Amino acid sequence: MIETLGTWAARHRRWVITGWLIALVAAAIGNHALGGVYSDTLTIPGSTAQQGLDLLRAHDKTAGGQSGQVVFVDHGGSVSSQQAALNQTRANLQGLPHVLAVSDPLSQGTVSKDGSTAYATVNFDTNPQSLGESYISQVDKAVAPARKAGVNVSYGGQLGQAAAPKANDVASELIGIAVALLVLLAGFGSVVAGFLPLL
Repeated sequence: MIETLGTWAARHRRWVITGWLIALVAAAIGNHALGGVYSDTLTIPGSTAQQGLDLLRAHDKTAGGQSGQVVFVDHGGSVSSQQAALNQTRANLQGLPHVLAVSDPLSQGTVSKDGSTAYATVNFDTNPQSLGESYISQVDKAVAPARKAGVNVSYGGQLGQAAAPKANDVASELIGIAVALLVLLAGFGSVVAGFLPLL
């Protein structure tokens, strides 16, 4: 059966290649028109965990949600000496949309032993990764007072993932295609047969 199919495909190669190209274009159009997007929604209606989260939010609107960290590092001294800048930064973060609460970076347990590093936990009502690059720009503006005071500010958790630069996978894609081509050339022993599956 496979031999018959292969022979027929070889004899009608133009129709076969045209059919594959039409199928590829149709799949791309269908994905664009009907395909959804990945969701990080963490709601499971009816579960005990969801009931607990709903109860927590009913009593404290700032609780729950999804969190990220804002880390402050003063390489020249102690972060507590920049309290005014950190307080302004915290107030700015609290004023951002989708922010439920911002913890005090200078509270007990959030400052390193040498005093050079501290962090604030920011609770969001949604995953910050879903808010786009413009939202990270707003966060950057909110932490500007700390940076202006000479404090190095970086993001962690889901906020850090949202602020991470988008990966440029062109090089890895080209390496993968080159390796696949070598394998196909070795397997088929023909340049045309090796290129066709890649195309």
